[in-house]
Amino acid sequence: MTDPPLPASALRVLVTGATGYIGGRLVPRLRQAGHRVRAMARNPDKISDVPWASDVEVVRGDLTEPDTLDDACRDIDVVYYLVHSMNAGGEFIESERRSAENLVSAAQRAGVRRIVYL
Repeated sequence: MTDPPLPASALRVLVTGATGYIGGRLVPRLRQAGHRVRAMARNPDKISDVPWASDVEVVRGDLTEPDTLDDACRDIDVVYYLVHSMNAGGEFIESERRSAENLVSAAQRAGVRRIVYL
């Protein structure tokens, strides 16, 4: 099945952390605004039960595993970075930096125009 053509004002958006509080509320709003959304999660099964699951493309990706990010970023205009390593214990800052760098590298290779970091 091919997606319908995007309106001129629509963006192709990747939401990392789509299973979290903010991501779970942002995704349907982006869809309502007419954007094509790809929702990324370490465990995509967590997205299967949300009401908007059938309205988005769901991909597996882990910010700590760089090889999982290229496909997630492919053909994307904007990335919403909503994942944070709060459970990394004393290594929070280093883990957060590495994850951000991994995503930035994949986004640059894919030609992503903007990253919104929360």
